[in-house]
Amino acid sequence: MKMMPKVTRRGLLFAAGLAWLLTSGYLIFNGVSNILSDNTAIAIRIAVSLPIGISLYYLIFKKVIVFYLNRIFSMEGSRHFILSFMGLKGYAFLLFMSAVNFSLQLYRVIALDYVLTFQTVMSIPIFICSLAFFKAWKSYYK
Repeated sequence: MKMMPKVTRRGLLFAAGLAWLLTSGYLIFNGVSNILSDNTAIAIRIAVSLPIGISLYYLIFKKVIVFYLNRIFSMEGSRHFILSFMGLKGYAFLLFMSAVNFSLQLYRVIALDYVLTFQTVMSIPIFICSLAFFKAWKSYYK
C-alpha cells in the first residue's frame, strides 16, 4: 500500500513520543482544570496525584515503555508504518480505557471529581513515558 505513511525507527520514536505527549496533555488539561475549578481540597488532590502518578510510572509504566522501545528497536526493515510503535493489544487496551473513561464521565457512575483526579494521576506516568520516547528519539542514530 503506497498511501500508508512509513517512517524510520527514529521517526517511530518521535511519533510515539508525540502520541503519548498529546494523550498526557489531554489528561492533564482535563484533570487539572477540574481540580482548579473546584476549590475543595486542591492542595490535597494535587499532593496525592503526584506521588501516586510517579509510583505508577515506576511500578507499571516503566516496564511498558521498555517493552515498546524494545519493540521499535527490534523491528526489521528500514521503514515502518507510523502507528506501528504499538501492537494490536496496545491499541485494543487504549480503546478500552478510553471507552471506560468516556463512559464514567458521561454516565457519572463514579463522582466526576474522582474520575478527573484519576485522570490527573494517570497523566503523570504517561507524560514521563513521552519524555522517555523523546529521549530515545534524540539519542537514536542508525
